[in-house]
Amino acid sequence: MSDPELVIRFEVPGQPLAKGTHRSKVMYTKKYANDVTSNYNVNGHKKGRAYVMTYPDPDTVRYESRVASIASEELIQSGRIMEYRAVLIKMLFYMQRPQNHFKTKNGEIIPVVKPAFIGVRPVTKPDDDNLEKALKDAITKIVIHDDNQSVDVVRRKVYSMFPRTEVEIWTAEDAVDPREAKHLGLQCPQEMTEQLSLT
Repeated sequence: MSDPELVIRFEVPGQPLAKGTHRSKVMYTKKYANDVTSNYNVNGHKKGRAYVMTYPDPDTVRYESRVASIASEELIQSGRIMEYRAVLIKMLFYMQRPQNHFKTKNGEIIPVVKPAFIGVRPVTKPDDDNLEKALKDAITKIVIHDDNQSVDVVRRKVYSMFPRTEVEIWTAEDAVDPREAKHLGLQCPQEMTEQLSLT
């Protein structure tokens, strides 16, 4: 049983961004045919065949590009190469606190969190699934070859005055289903079966 290895650790400054949905718009095969309210284009010629073009959310593209750049630079500095083994990904999403979390003085917000909001967790959008999706897509083909390699995930969403995303990627430990091991009469190390316990 091999010990887990740290593949990479990096931080992305700024508000964590969730994976955005693809956009779409109606296009026509003829050039300049961009008036969707008419059967004719701006030059008075009949429009060509209509089709729907989809494209990724621009904010997501910029965010994933920035994450990929930071991860790539860290990977190069660490002297490691793209990982092809199963991995554990740890993600800490530090979300920007809303203004109502802070105290005010003379009508101005001051950088002091109200006691009632200390320790409160963010239960608003974006959800952690989409935060994870954006991050995984950004590191795929950079740190890992395929996001199917992610077999263990630890993710947390927390409020902070200093929004950022902290990421650690480790090689995953071996694990065995304890019920299967018992059924097959396998003598597995205890730590291999304990990993799958929810307690």
